[in-house]
Amino acid sequence: MARPNDEVEAVLQEYADLVAITGGDAFKARAYEKAARAIGGFPTDISTLDAEGLREIPHVGKSIADKVLEYLSTGRIPALEETRAAIPPGVRELIAVPTLGPRKAMTLYEELGVSSVEQLLDAIHDKKLRDLKGFGPRTEENILHGIDLARKAGGSGGRILIDAAMDVAEQIVAELSGTAGCEGCAYAGSLRRMRETIGDIMENAGGKAARQALSLLAAELVLGRLVHRDAESEFTGGVGNVVNIKKPGQTQDAHDAGTATPNIGSGTQGYLDVRESSVPVRLDHHFIHPVKVTSRELTLDIESFAAQVLAPQVRKIGERIEGTIAEPMNAAIKAVPETATVDPSKAKAVREAIIAAGVTMDEGNVPDTGRILVVSPAFYGELLKDDLFVRADQSGSTEALRSANVGDILNFQVFKSNYIKGGALAMTREAFALVVRAPQASMGAKHSGSESYQGYAMRWIQDWDTAGLSDLSICDVFAGAKPLFEGPDPITGLAEFCRYVPITLKGNGTGK
Repeated sequence: MARPNDEVEAVLQEYADLVAITGGDAFKARAYEKAARAIGGFPTDISTLDAEGLREIPHVGKSIADKVLEYLSTGRIPALEETRAAIPPGVRELIAVPTLGPRKAMTLYEELGVSSVEQLLDAIHDKKLRDLKGFGPRTEENILHGIDLARKAGGSGGRILIDAAMDVAEQIVAELSGTAGCEGCAYAGSLRRMRETIGDIMENAGGKAARQALSLLAAELVLGRLVHRDAESEFTGGVGNVVNIKKPGQTQDAHDAGTATPNIGSGTQGYLDVRESSVPVRLDHHFIHPVKVTSRELTLDIESFAAQVLAPQVRKIGERIEGTIAEPMNAAIKAVPETATVDPSKAKAVREAIIAAGVTMDEGNVPDTGRILVVSPAFYGELLKDDLFVRADQSGSTEALRSANVGDILNFQVFKSNYIKGGALAMTREAFALVVRAPQASMGAKHSGSESYQGYAMRWIQDWDTAGLSDLSICDVFAGAKPLFEGPDPITGLAEFCRYVPITLKGNGTGK
């Protein structure tokens, strides 16, 4: 015995078919189709529901709920019976032909008496359709193709027609999109490519591709690993927005309890607060990289898609982010007066400059551990001449090479960057801040995800370019960078050490 849900699904689907065949309101027919499928797939026995409970089922409004209750109580829907009486049962077969349509089906019935697919084939063979307004040889070809598709859909491989698949996909996407943790969802596969028959519906989350892009970005950056990073996803602002990021917690010097207790905090000893301060960073850049993608590339699994499509895109965005980080670094190197620059032609001048930078950091109470020397190619060339420089490729450390550490000298880990110009920076990771914001995932795109992870952020979009008539893969991010410690200490009011010491080669590294 059929479930009440299945019975009502069949009844509503029949009514939708009949409304379409008679040339009724297309919106009404579609509404009944959607309600039929929703009721058929609803887990609760609908015979136990009242009108309010029925209206909680997707696509079931008051009018449809009233008809369902009427059918459950009487076994009849008068509106359906009236429509049935007006049309021979065989006519309903015609709407299974996807290229025909309800209005043409009704025309065939009224003008030629066609009420089945077999009668339709005979009429096409006898060339009777060519005398009807709106029909012709091309229409005949399309209908024959549609009959072939309908037969394939009904008899092989469990494939269904696109209209039916679209309804199911829209329901699935709506349900998944409302699930906590879903970063954006859309149908894919043969349905996304609008094939006439559908074998399965693939659901693809844009966040998965965005996460792949993030892992690729983290591997691309060198300077990005050497600075303080602050990232967020689903950012609703834009270029020029200023965001405030927190600096590391700070406190006043410890006091001597054996002397007069400072007038702070509460209690007999007084308390010292760990205070956080913030730094405003302007998002000066919006880096976007769109590329056209082929149908073949869109069918790849996520790992292959990342390697073939995302990797080149992320590499280009990574280059722009590296340049953004280098901007304040190069400004510091360039700001060094000519009289304080280092002449590499003088013996041990570069080594002495590094020693002096270390002393300056000592005086600023910077810990010995975690000191970094970020160098330009020209400065690296000078280091190679110094016998105190231990090259990473000769030290046996594979970890150093993976992290882009090219060597060590005088308690500094050395990193070379082609984006650094004219010298070097002795620094710690707290010296500069990189701020990245992934724009909010696009609600109108086929796929979109906005993700942040370990101080990096990225948005990925896959959509259709109507002008270029092609699919697009788009990666984008907002970015800005600046020194993290500038101006007076927010607690003591005294000038604070900026955590970096620039070293500039004479002639800004040109040797002039």
